[in-house]
Amino acid sequence: MRYTECIAIVLIILSVSGVAEAQTATPLLTNVAYSVGAASPAFDSGVYIYDLELIHGQDTTDATLSWDGDIVTRMVYMHVETGAQDEICNACPENEAVPVSNLVHNDKIRVFAIKPDGSVDEYTWTLIIPEPTLISVDYNPGEGTPAFNKGLFEYILTLDPGATSTTTKVTKDPGALSLEIKHESQAAGGDVVICNFDEECQFDTDYDVANMVHNDKIVHTILYKELGVVTRETVYTWTMVIPTPKLTNAVYNPGEAEPTPFQDNEFDYILTLPVGTQST
Repeated sequence: MRYTECIAIVLIILSVSGVAEAQTATPLLTNVAYSVGAASPAFDSGVYIYDLELIHGQDTTDATLSWDGDIVTRMVYMHVETGAQDEICNACPENEAVPVSNLVHNDKIRVFAIKPDGSVDEYTWTLIIPEPTLISVDYNPGEGTPAFNKGLFEYILTLDPGATSTTTKVTKDPGALSLEIKHESQAAGGDVVICNFDEECQFDTDYDVANMVHNDKIVHTILYKELGVVTRETVYTWTMVIPTPKLTNAVYNPGEAEPTPFQDNEFDYILTLPVGTQST
């Protein structure tokens, strides 16, 4: 037998062997990857329970399934609140992105790997989509009391005597929230909108509040949403304390005032000057 014929026979044997191995590969789901969201732990065919963490406001992701051998896959979305299940795909495509939408915190994505012998491996991802909250509300100038706490809603903002303006900035956790800032203004005779929901107030942005007087208020309203629907509203209010400017002292030279020391609520004094003095 010639050398070239031997090589051809070997190649045929290897090719047939490879086909046989592919046909007899153990049916196994090898990976489930999500385009949006951090899955933990990393996928392992022998691990069946996972978390998928997303940022609030991310309500869509794509799932891509890969497997070895002859299996059929099915993917469903489970609404925990109602127990209802929506079929995402049956006989899902391999290595193709399949969209999963309307994601809600604590709901589940389930993938079923159905093997030729009828046995089924079931994999579950629980959605973790924490609701964002406010971190801080800052003023410059101004000192708020008590210190900001997302669970407290009424505050005092103290400014220097004679102050008429400040800037405010709101900081939050990652995720989707809507913000409105209003100034309850005595000078304007009503509310002055600093920025509203329609204009999409920006977080981590300084907003000016002007023409303030004592006992005015700055009101921050936060809307929490799920799938575009408002689920909760919180209102935080700062009442302005702006002391009235007052005279702290009056000194004459030469001259001696009585009574002494100077009091801002004492209005009549005697000023005694040296004999012959005509100015002070």
